Amino acid sequence: MNHPSDTLLPPAARLKVIVVIIVLCAVLGAGYVLYASQRVKLVVGEQTIPAEELTTLDEVLTSRQRSPDEDDAPVAEPLANSTANMLAGEMESPATPDNGAASTSGTQANLLVFVNRFAGVDYSRLAVANALQPDKRALVDLRCARMYIASGRGICLQGTGESDRSEGVILLFDEQFRETRRYFLMGIPSRARVSPDGTKAAYTIFVTGHSYTGGVGTFSTDTRIVDMERDHRVSLEDFIAYRDGERFQHIDFNYWGVTFADDANRFYATLGTQGKTYIVEGNVQTQRIEVIAEGGECPSLSSDNRSLVFKERIGGALSATHWQLVHYDLATGQRTPLNETRSVDDQVEWLDNDTIIYSMPAGGSTVQPVTELWKLDITPGAEPQLYLANAESPAVIQQAGGSEMGKFSGG
Repeated sequence: MNHPSDTLLPPAARLKVIVVIIVLCAVLGAGYVLYASQRVKLVVGEQTIPAEELTTLDEVLTSRQRSPDEDDAPVAEPLANSTANMLAGEMESPATPDNGAASTSGTQANLLVFVNRFAGVDYSRLAVANALQPDKRALVDLRCARMYIASGRGICLQGTGESDRSEGVILLFDEQFRETRRYFLMGIPSRARVSPDGTKAAYTIFVTGHSYTGGVGTFSTDTRIVDMERDHRVSLEDFIAYRDGERFQHIDFNYWGVTFADDANRFYATLGTQGKTYIVEGNVQTQRIEVIAEGGECPSLSSDNRSLVFKERIGGALSATHWQLVHYDLATGQRTPLNETRSVDDQVEWLDNDTIIYSMPAGGSTVQPVTELWKLDITPGAEPQLYLANAESPAVIQQAGGSEMGKFSGG
């Protein structure tokens, strides 16, 4: 019988074997990288936005919505403003048509800024469209999971899927979509808003968990208000809360879904604690929060500051969670369920004082889920209508009375 040492290869031969193994590993590794990159291309795809749905920022600026019976109506002269001026709220009044007819509210090109959800290489890029006829979009070089912009200042929440970094970031940007400041994002992007005057921003991220559907106690959030002029952030958990005039506090407080009033000092949000949710009104300066209603999440304030629309949980525990959209009159406290039978897990945006828009899932992949925007009049009995496919996280800039186009709506 041979001794084991007699069967070993000479040192030189063993070195050759090791080299061969290393080379094979390198080849296999390179092959896998090539395979993976091709597989990603198959998942992500190349440009998938139809050419007829793409346009330029200048064309968005000068576009005008026509109703079907206005095909022969004169079109106002293009405004002598850039898209950046429109986003910053520095607008000159639109020209009057040659026939002398005054422009009616809604005839000029209000702007819609949103996150593109066409699957492909442009997924998550911000886009700009005519809010009144958003059939064409102009893309800009900024990617966000959630975003909002008002008066020329915006906030962009980037997860790892929207950047080439290993961590998420919160970007503040200007009217030309240029980054002005950034913070690290230690969590999953959820909600974003900017005050109508552009001085404050708010964001919500999931610290633990990734969805609201599990109910209070199944997730933890971090919600902060950013002073966009002083580079200062404050957590809503540092505010003092009151309910029915008495101090209200529990160790499990979570806030999310901020919406600002016109004065930027006042806001509304959701408070979750002890298995319940509350709609609260807050004051940035005094850092005081008041509970105004029980039930409801992710409020959005109308641009006239008179009402909220929020989602209200129906079911859960032993049944699937259903989110019902509810209109809430701030003066009377009256709640009116809106005529949307589908579950809407979103913080809505206001297209005008009577119409909201919100996102709904529309298929896609787990890597690039597709969503679409629907609109709904708050009038009882109104039916939901598809507003814009392949879009999410909208911000609407409104033109008041056919003249000034200075602010985004305050949702």
